[in-house]
Amino acid sequence: MTIGTQKPVEHPLAPLPKAVVVGASSGIGAAIARKLAQEGYKVALLSRRRELLEELVEEINSLVGEQRAIFYEHDVTDFGKTTTMFQTVMQDLQTIDVLVYNAGVQPSVGISEY
Repeated sequence: MTIGTQKPVEHPLAPLPKAVVVGASSGIGAAIARKLAQEGYKVALLSRRRELLEELVEEINSLVGEQRAIFYEHDVTDFGKTTTMFQTVMQDLQTIDVLVYNAGVQPSVGISEY
């Protein structure tokens, strides 16, 4: 389990809503993460591709002008680490207002199963 960048700063008099985006390193997940941050959310980004997460967190934080994004390196196919990862995210964010699960697993199937 890898956690990247500092935790977003909490403003006690005006707390921001918090979102978790699983599968956030590219495509739809990255676009959703950007949009949520622009809309005022603190965002926790989860994906297995660390380099892309680092770039996205830097981009989001630059875009919004403050530390609002954090990443957690996590592979959704590693089911044994899912509970620990979720507990870590909850410990860091305290609450979650939005959860976007944009990742999945495609098991191998034979042509006759389509």
